Amino acid sequence: MPGEVHALCGENGAGKSTLINILAGVQRPRSSKVLIDGCPIVLQDPIQSQKAGISIIFQEFNLLPHLSVAENVFINREPRVGPMIDWRTINHKTQQILESLNQDIDPGMSVNELAVGQQQLVEIARALSVDVRVIIMDEPTAALNEREAVRLLEIVKSLSASGVAVMWVSHRLTEVFSISDRITVFRDGRHVQTMKRTDTTEQQVVAVMVGRELVQLTRPHRTPGETILEANDIVGEVSFSLRKGEVLAFGGLMGSGCSELMEALFGLRKITAGKLTLDGQPLQIKNPRAAIQSGIGLVPEDRKRAGLFLDLPVMQNPTIGALPRLFNGIPGILDLTGERRTTLGYKAQLNIRFSRLEQPSQRSQRWKPTESHSGSCSRRKLPDFATGQTDSRC
Repeated sequence: MPGEVHALCGENGAGKSTLINILAGVQRPRSSKVLIDGCPIVLQDPIQSQKAGISIIFQEFNLLPHLSVAENVFINREPRVGPMIDWRTINHKTQQILESLNQDIDPGMSVNELAVGQQQLVEIARALSVDVRVIIMDEPTAALNEREAVRLLEIVKSLSASGVAVMWVSHRLTEVFSISDRITVFRDGRHVQTMKRTDTTEQQVVAVMVGRELVQLTRPHRTPGETILEANDIVGEVSFSLRKGEVLAFGGLMGSGCSELMEALFGLRKITAGKLTLDGQPLQIKNPRAAIQSGIGLVPEDRKRAGLFLDLPVMQNPTIGALPRLFNGIPGILDLTGERRTTLGYKAQLNIRFSRLEQPSQRSQRWKPTESHSGSCSRRKLPDFATGQTDSRC
């Protein structure tokens, strides 16, 4: 409804992103209709969606990294003076939008020079640069720090007060309950329930999302064991100790160095000072391979760009960090049966959603199975990461 903040909730794979893609004109629905002001409309492409007054902030960034912030905000809508682009107006308008977000970002800066959280704010600025009637935000605070998230919530309240309809998609129920008027829950690709925010609780929403009542609502008590990892004055004089069975949190504003510290512990950055020990023994991590061999894993800040091989199928991504365990007695030759079994085990353990093991890790890319995945061969040769040679499948 005009002026309403309508939250859309559901587990991963519930269908939230598919609905958003339909409203964005990226995907076509196989049945049913989309109505705007009560009239059916066919959103054949993103341009038609924008003309209908719908603006989308996607969970995955859709920025052109080598263009400037201002160019990304006004892409395909550049103000012109005759045949020439009016750069002064573009930069000035972009600066105004960024100031409304309390962001001191240079409109002329290249997007690939920005941190992840700043890139998310550029996405938001682009959405706000259009005269929108409906704005859909897919996990907009996922990469923002607390101060930026609070500011965004204030902007959303201001938009709704001006009559803009906002669809807020988030896993963070605290945000949902602080900003929404109604809540819709999806599960397994279906609409389950729509409720007023004032008529429900966070626990009830979670129960609808997962399809069962939750028994354990608080973290069970744990008694940490002996120290496993200890750091003294590394990466900007950082010291800490991490014990077995313990969850140690690092917090800070954007640019405070938390991400850099994690990358250093995984061998992506060089530790030039201080001391690092593992199980009481000195530890030197020269590269990610050494970190993995020491039992250290990393979930990177940018999951898509730094955490996946997008050109590889689903089956090969979960096992890429543990390939030596999957050798079938012949160095360099991987047991595909074991790889398949391991990936299916992760699917069951972590509730990963995919249609088939050969499915591309990025949907927009087409991936055709080779002979090794069509059943004529049970093993494939691995790429030589040391020399950079490409994969050679049997």
